[in-house]
Amino acid sequence: MIVKYWGVRGSIPCPGPSTLRYGGETACVSVEIGNNLIVLDAGTGIKKLGQYAAATSMDIYCLISHLHMDHIRGFPFFDPLYQTDRTVTLIPLVLDGTPHYPTVIMDGVYFPRKWEDLPANIVMADIAADDYFGRLGFEVNTFPVNHPGDAVGFSIESEAKKFVHVPDNEIDRTSDKFSILVQAIDNADVLSHDAQWVNDDLPMKEGWGHSSVTELCDLAVELEIKNLVLFHHDPDRTDDELDVIGRSATERLHASGINCSVAFEGMNITI
Repeated sequence: MIVKYWGVRGSIPCPGPSTLRYGGETACVSVEIGNNLIVLDAGTGIKKLGQYAAATSMDIYCLISHLHMDHIRGFPFFDPLYQTDRTVTLIPLVLDGTPHYPTVIMDGVYFPRKWEDLPANIVMADIAADDYFGRLGFEVNTFPVNHPGDAVGFSIESEAKKFVHVPDNEIDRTSDKFSILVQAIDNADVLSHDAQWVNDDLPMKEGWGHSSVTELCDLAVELEIKNLVLFHHDPDRTDDELDVIGRSATERLHASGINCSVAFEGMNITI
């Protein structure tokens, strides 16, 4: 299982000289298992992923964690959508029994082309990820997280290895979703999780649907996570500030033997 990070920011793209090292594109992560390419979210980072994917023969499956713009705005710029000999399978985000797809942005109003006119063969699966992937020899499961408008996290398991990716989530121990989160994270080899805030951002940012680095580190210690990846960086956070956050988190987790990384564009993890 190979995990690749193509966009690591939250909220809005932030290109510029102060974000060159970690990158300024919004959320997009891919997971490769054999000849299968699983796309997790379609933020602006999906543009570079599309250039990579278009040059391969991998089977492509796209999933979204929720419908906020920083997680779907890049979808129309995914190159495989414009390959006539390509099939792209869209796995629905199911909220309250209703399926949602990133094609919602391609309606001829918010984007000039409608998804129905795309050259590729677009397959809109009619079952959620939890029931779809088992036939391919691995598991992709979703679980509800604490984020305004509703969102999900992803748990991917293959050959006894487990990757959990939670793009947007506010850790709230009083929420009924907290126990679900804990159960989903259990035994993860790598946990990639929203860490948009630092302590100085709170409490003004409470209720925005994101976690602080401190809250996330404390949870990782409690759950004995092996490897932690800080994700969904605030767009105002500079590279130098993320360096400081990374060092602080590493020091906080050192005694527990947890490896900590700050996600950056181009980061690859083999699990």
